[in-house]
Amino acid sequence: MDHEPAPISQWLSVLTKAVRAKPPRHIISAWLGRLFTGEHGVLMMAEIRGASNAKAKRELGWRPLWAS
Repeated sequence: MDHEPAPISQWLSVLTKAVRAKPPRHIISAWLGRLFTGEHGVLMMAEIRGASNAKAKRELGWRPLWAS
């Protein structure tokens, strides 16, 4: 873990292997994704990068293993 959240394209295949799920089949363009999931779905898959670790650092004294 570090201070730089990874985009879904970097971790989704690893997660699917870890839970023994089928990997994503295709990467599609944003305009096509909007037809199926809407704008919010495209934002979740393409732009939202993760959550802040500030609360864990502040309340638990947690520190990442690597700075970045």
